[in-house]
Amino acid sequence: MLLEMCENNIFEGQKVSLIEMLDCREKRVYKQTELLENYPNNTLICATLNLPGEVKNNDFWSEAFIRHTDFLIDESFSNKICAGKVDLLKTGPERLIVVDESPIKTKEILIAFENKQKIGRLFDLDVIYLEDSQLKQVSRQDLGLPPRKCFICEDVAKNCSRSRKHSIIEMQQEMVNWL
Repeated sequence: MLLEMCENNIFEGQKVSLIEMLDCREKRVYKQTELLENYPNNTLICATLNLPGEVKNNDFWSEAFIRHTDFLIDESFSNKICAGKVDLLKTGPERLIVVDESPIKTKEILIAFENKQKIGRLFDLDVIYLEDSQLKQVSRQDLGLPPRKCFICEDVAKNCSRSRKHSIIEMQQEMVNWL
């Protein structure tokens, strides 16, 4: 089935504008704040996908996202979940999970998940917590780790992204090779 979907172009679907992406991010911050205000002594995992191009979701990516985040939850946090929510949005799938675990330990678990298989590199797995009524985020650098690398050339991913070093087609072709 996966091969069939690759042949049917897994990058087709509804296109998303920059305004829609920015609006979605703003709404996500509101949801994150609300969840952490309801569970102030816990940690929030915010899972999204980093898909290159104007299409950020379709049936293939929604299914892959749910399958991989279900695996992550079952493997690492099954007894520690306080609340959760999945939204399969046009702007991309997102999952918010409140866990009873320290932010640092949570980030370590998520980095291991990202590194376990190539598709893990497509996930943006943020760890968020409240401190003095403000949202705070744990970064790889907080753990003494280097920034995430580009999945094509191994440079720092943010550098490649900002400079648009790789074409959307080049990134999509690399992703298909992982499947």
